Amino acid sequence: MKHLVVLIFTLVALTVYSQTEPRVLTFGDEGSEFTPYESEKNAVKFDLIGVLMGSYKMSYERVLNSYFTVEGSLGATYGSTFLSNIFLNPFIDSDWDNLGDRSPKLGLTFSFGTRFYLIDVFDEWYVELGYYNRVNRWDVSMEEFGSNEIYTEKRRRRGPRIMLGYMNDTFGNLIFDTGFGISREAVREDRVEFNQSGSSDLFEVVTRDLENRIGLFYTIKIGYIF
Repeated sequence: MKHLVVLIFTLVALTVYSQTEPRVLTFGDEGSEFTPYESEKNAVKFDLIGVLMGSYKMSYERVLNSYFTVEGSLGATYGSTFLSNIFLNPFIDSDWDNLGDRSPKLGLTFSFGTRFYLIDVFDEWYVELGYYNRVNRWDVSMEEFGSNEIYTEKRRRRGPRIMLGYMNDTFGNLIFDTGFGISREAVREDRVEFNQSGSSDLFEVVTRDLENRIGLFYTIKIGYIF
C-alpha cells in the first residue's frame, strides 16, 4: 500500500510542476514562442508482447511538460500461454497439485506510472516508475472425481516496477515503444485442493500469499501520437 501512496504523490507533484514550470523555447523574431510538445500531447498504444503472454491491453500516455508524461494501461487477461507459463507462472509453492480440468476465464490487468524522457517527450530514451496489477482466472471442473461443481482459480501478481525504454517516431505519428524492466511482485493464488476441514465437500478453494519475488518483463508497443 505504501508503494501505491508514494506513486500517487509523485504523479500529483509532477502534475503541479508541469502547470507552474513549463519549458518554452524561443525561435526567430523576438517574442515568438514554440513549445516542443504543443501539438502532440497524447499517445495511444497496443502491447504486442502482452498478446504472447495472454493479456490484451491498451495504453494512453499524456504529456505533462517537456520531459515528463503519465501513462495508464487497461486490458483483459485470458488464461495463460506457453510463454507466460515459462516467464510469469512458475509456482513458488510447487507442491500444490493441479486438480481437475481447467478452462480460461477473463481476468483484468492494469498499470500506471510516470515517465522521464532524457531528451524530450516521445523522443528516444526514457525511465518509467510505475505500478501494475495482473489477474489470471480459470474455471476448474472436478467431473473426473465425480463432482459436478465448477470452481474458480485465480492468480494475482502486483507491485512496483521500474523500466528503461526507447520510443521511436521515425514513421511520423506512428510510434514504436519498447522497454525492459524489473518489478517486485506480491503473488496471491486461489487454488482448488482436497478439503481438509472435515466438511462434506470434497474440495475447497484455498487462498495463499506466496513469497514476494523479483520479476523481469519486456514490452513492445505500437501506437499513434496526436
